[in-house]
Amino acid sequence: MLQCPYEQAHLIRPERMQIHLIKCERQHKNVKLLKCMFNYSHHIKPEDYAEHLRLCDDRRLIETSLYLLEGEVARGIGKPSSTTGATTGVMDPQTKQAVWGEENWDDMNEAPYDPEKHCLENKIIRKARLLTKAEKREFYKAESQRHDELAKRTAQ
Repeated sequence: MLQCPYEQAHLIRPERMQIHLIKCERQHKNVKLLKCMFNYSHHIKPEDYAEHLRLCDDRRLIETSLYLLEGEVARGIGKPSSTTGATTGVMDPQTKQAVWGEENWDDMNEAPYDPEKHCLENKIIRKARLLTKAEKREFYKAESQRHDELAKRTAQ
């Protein structure tokens, strides 16, 4: 059993630890812990973070794979990787931070999915809900016209 870093009374099975940490972190917003870049289920106090990074068991797994890749490039076996910047066999600290740093999906400029737009542009049957009889009649009339236009576009 593993002890929760947020609540010392919590003892969790190792296979449930990641799920527990997400829930416990949400409940203990006042506790500020840093997450290990080698294993996201390691939540560490800020004062112990540097020491943990130096001694983390999972660091070996990450560094071994990176050094193998760098060694292959240096020997000419593999091709240089644009994600690691491995061309000489040794990565500079900025590149290591860029490779190992946390992903931030909020920085991506991807347009959000709009289900209404998707339904209007494709032949999808929609149902009129919470409308009066007259509004439903108009809705289904407009839907019929929309489906006819879509059928004409696909026939061309």
